[in-house]
Amino acid sequence: TDSIYHPVYYNYPVALRFEVGISDIDDEEKYIECANNRAIRIFHTIFQPNDILLIVFDTTPDKELKKILSNSTMQRVKEMVKSPYRNDKEDGVGCFYRYFYKSPVKEIPCDIIIEKIIGGEFCKNKSYSSCVYFFNLSQNLLFHLYDDRGADLISPDKDTITPYYNSLNDMILDYDRSKMEKVFKT
Repeated sequence: TDSIYHPVYYNYPVALRFEVGISDIDDEEKYIECANNRAIRIFHTIFQPNDILLIVFDTTPDKELKKILSNSTMQRVKEMVKSPYRNDKEDGVGCFYRYFYKSPVKEIPCDIIIEKIIGGEFCKNKSYSSCVYFFNLSQNLLFHLYDDRGADLISPDKDTITPYYNSLNDMILDYDRSKMEKVFKT
């Protein structure tokens, strides 16, 4: 996991980028509801109930999340990660705890985690933006809901990710659509 670099989509050749938040929705409550629904739709298309899920947090989960994740296998790891987003030292090397939770998808209420990622942008609660990674170990996929605006999906294998390009095409981010078409329409 130390080889995950932001922005995920632009750093991996086999990747999809989805639009989660619809920018022309002016009402904040409707915007959040729409973003939640879209992110949850993407997630549940990619992750089936019996798939093995590894969730990685680059921030300490709050009490609510620790409680809902208490039935999964958890490992707390202190890692040195070079990141321009964590330059708490002069040389740009940040040291932080990374938390790993592993469990079948059906045993983790991922919808709550998704809502926290999206909602964190709009309230004073702790934000999980860009700090949570969902690995589908059964399919060798990484889903990264980076904030309320969008999500990335990566895989080392084009054949694994192509079905999601087809089934979720209506949510592909138009800004990067031509790049994705070059990869997935060949």
